[in-house]
Order: sequence, then C-alpha cells, then structure tokens
Amino acid sequence: MIHLENKTVGNIVTENVNTAKIFQKYKIDFGFHGDVVLKKVCKKKKLNIDRLITELNAVNPNKFYLKDYNNWKLNLLISFLIDIHHHHKQDDILLLKKLANQVYKNYGNTNLNINHLIQTVISISDDLLVKMNYEETIIFPHIKKLLVANSEANHTCSIFPVLSNNISTIEKQRSIISDKFNTIVKFTNDFKLPDNASKTFQLFYHKLKQFQFYLQEHNHIEKNILLPKALELEESLVYKN
Repeated sequence: MIHLENKTVGNIVTENVNTAKIFQKYKIDFGFHGDVVLKKVCKKKKLNIDRLITELNAVNPNKFYLKDYNNWKLNLLISFLIDIHHHHKQDDILLLKKLANQVYKNYGNTNLNINHLIQTVISISDDLLVKMNYEETIIFPHIKKLLVANSEANHTCSIFPVLSNNISTIEKQRSIISDKFNTIVKFTNDFKLPDNASKTFQLFYHKLKQFQFYLQEHNHIEKNILLPKALELEESLVYKN
C-alpha cells in the first residue's frame, strides 16, 4: 500500500478496511464516491497528499476476517448486508424518524433550516427503505442464482443480465441518497450542535453522524466489492449460455 496517489479511495479501503477510519477523519467519501483517485480527492479538498499517504501507510496492516470483506464469499456478504446491515439500519431509521419528529416539535417553528433538515432526514429514510427492498427482492436473489449456476457443471437455469441491466438504477438510488446526506451535512453545519441544544437534539445529531459512517461502509461493500464481483460472474455465465 505504499504508492497510493493513483489508486481510487474505494480500492484503498478494499485492500485494507482499516484505512476507512483515516478517510472518515478527513471527511473523504469512500462508499458513495469511492471510484475517485486519491490525488484528485486531495487536490479538490486541498489536503496534503504526502501527509495523508503517510497516515494511510501507518494503518495496521492486519485485516481481521470479520472486517476483511473483500475475502468473504458473496453469499456471506449478502447475508451480512441483509441480516446485519439492513435489519440494523431499519431500526436506526425508525429511531431517526422518531428523533426528527421530536426535534421538529421543539424547534421547527423557529428555524427554517431545521424544517428542511427534518424533511430531508425523513425523505432519505424512505429512500433507504425502498433501496433495501429493491436489493432484497431483485438484486440479491439474482446474485444467489448466479452463484448456484456457477457451482453446477451443467447448469440448466437461464441466466439473464439482471445486474448489468439494472446498474443504472442502482447508481441512481445511490446518488440520490448521497446527495440528500450531503444536504443533511450542510444543514447541520457538519453536525455542529447549536447553543443550548437539548438532549434529544444532541442524540439526533449523534445518531445522524453515526449513520453517515454506517452508510459509507454499507455502500463500500456493495459498490466496491459485491457488485463488481457479481457483475463479472454474471457476464461469464451469460456469455457461457
């Protein structure tokens, strides 16, 4: 991992997931827009690339299996995304909606930005639920079908390019969610609490900030690991047919 300037942020995190904390520190998007080369990110954000690379190379090289998603089987990745990420995220969404409504009751009449913030949080929550359902009913079952077909010497099931035909929809969903979360960061002034913020308000911002990193990790696994491997598998099977 020594020469990193021409690698994409997503590839760096894929090679060593421990680098994610460095990108989080510098507010560098590795999940939604991880396909950007590091030197371009540094130029855009006016960061010292030499210092950043030094920090990245100093990260613990030991990749514990429970976090080394790039070496997981695709079936395990899908189960992890559904059983852990999706279910946990659904609970987080319900809590965020509840906190958003409480904050709106307390501050909505006095602050226009708060109104926009609450609307955006509720909107992105609904978008995420739609995205999760889309993945669980269309995308993930198709990947599982690909894996079954690939394990059979003479598979008889028809393989269609579902992933390649839907990749634009997947990217559109991801882009919408990314844009809305950037709006949330803007309205919260990067989660800076206002003076005399209530405990509910503090918890609301804390959960939003946690959720931001959680979404980054989730999208990193999907965009930079699961989907590229699944698309490659799909192409080989469609071509084989």
